[in-house]
Amino acid sequence: MYRFTDLQLRRKGTRGRTIHRVLLIISALVTSWAPMANFALMSNGPPMPMATAMPSPIAAPRDMPFPGTIRLQVDATDIAHRIFQVRETIPVKGGHPMTLLFPKWTTGDHTPNGPLDKLSGIIITAHGQRLRWVRDTVEVYAFHVNVPKGVER
Repeated sequence: MYRFTDLQLRRKGTRGRTIHRVLLIISALVTSWAPMANFALMSNGPPMPMATAMPSPIAAPRDMPFPGTIRLQVDATDIAHRIFQVRETIPVKGGHPMTLLFPKWTTGDHTPNGPLDKLSGIIITAHGQRLRWVRDTVEVYAFHVNVPKGVER
């Protein structure tokens, strides 16, 4: 193994030999590491992580008449903490998955930065039973819920 002092210029006429030594060391390192890297890629060791398939994209919202009436109850009495409790009743088709979208674009903003960090305590129910919801893995403003059969709102 070469020491750093072996690579330094000691006398005026040793510059060519020093450069030759540096190039020799670099080529030896490259040729000794290349087969090891190739072996590591081809070995039957533990499986390497692989990317998963992207989920299907969420359909873009459409501007169309809504079939039913959405009821909204808002409790804004906790003024000191600036907390609003909202109860929303939405007409649905039972037995079908549903995607709820939180608004990205809000009035007066020039970027899609809806206040999603202010949303908490989401509880979705149908016939008095809590339904499991899942946040979309790509679109953070989307929530998926499977609506059971027989549910209308």
